[in-house]
Amino acid sequence: MLRILILSVIFISVVGSCKNNAAKEHTSGRQKELSTQEIEPATNHLKEKPIVKERFVDEERATAKTELNDYFKSKHKPVLFLSRDYYVVDYISNGQEGPKDMIDFGEWYKFNPDFSYNHGFFSEIKDKGKYSYDLNNKLLMMLPDDKKLYPSEWKTLKSGDVIVLIGTARFSNNPFQKHIQNVKEKPELKK
Repeated sequence: MLRILILSVIFISVVGSCKNNAAKEHTSGRQKELSTQEIEPATNHLKEKPIVKERFVDEERATAKTELNDYFKSKHKPVLFLSRDYYVVDYISNGQEGPKDMIDFGEWYKFNPDFSYNHGFFSEIKDKGKYSYDLNNKLLMMLPDDKKLYPSEWKTLKSGDVIVLIGTARFSNNPFQKHIQNVKEKPELKK
């Protein structure tokens, strides 16, 4: 009798265990199936209609201005490699919107030790403004004085006299990359 009781307990335990495993497999399979069904339409929807971030120049400028004010209050020292001479743009990549490789030898930047900058094309100044440079994250932020223009933020990669500016998503200039080279004088139009 004791044997029958022990065998019954073992049998019930084995059968119960098998039912739990089957239930777990069924549930996990269902979760995988539901997850796949929930994700696929969302993914397909995103491919058909990409999300476009609405931009507001006043809001982006206010964000940049607040950050610049905090930067100036903390008494940063000029970034020596950035505030030397001129930087001439000799290569621009505009992501998917324009020609992949544009060579533009007339565009230039002049970063001053007082954290102001000038940006021009040959003898014409396109814009002026203020900039900050985060040494830890290697981020250059520029805020033009013209209130109609958006700020920009660039991840920088430096090698010798060359800096590659890689646009970030923060102010939506992430499709752009610029290759700039340090030179003594801004470019002049040849007559």
